Amino acid sequence: MTNAADALAAQSQEADGMPGSFTVDDLAQEIRRVDGQHKLGAGALAEALAPFLAKAFAAKEAEIREVRMQALSDEGQLREMHDHIAHADAYQKAAMDNLARAEAAEARATAAEERLREAVAAETERCAKIADFHTTSKVVGTWAPEGAVQFVAANIAADIRGKGV
Repeated sequence: MTNAADALAAQSQEADGMPGSFTVDDLAQEIRRVDGQHKLGAGALAEALAPFLAKAFAAKEAEIREVRMQALSDEGQLREMHDHIAHADAYQKAAMDNLARAEAAEARATAAEERLREAVAAETERCAKIADFHTTSKVVGTWAPEGAVQFVAANIAADIRGKGV
């Protein structure tokens, strides 16, 4: 390498003001500057520009690494958001299933309550008929009130089970 090329290489290595990103215009300007100052041949020019290009490529590699790291971070965040969405979907499905089960249980309870009301109404009517029979019967005294209560209780229990006495 010539003395001019050595000096140029030293200048390029001392240049700390180079931005982290460079363009083709920056490279063309550096080639014109070096060639204009020293009028070097192609080989010496390439040697003189090597430190500049090394810094420029190192800066580009650093930018690429930073972009890759950001992409990996974004990918991780995206995976995490997909996981959260999947969990939310699972919770929503479970909630909908629980709601459906609760509505079915409420319907069964309402139906059972209605059947119980009907059984109580029917038994009340039977009790009234028994009481009417007891008071209007010519055979007064043959019907024991305890037996009537047992008969009514048996009929209510049988109706609840769905069987008549």
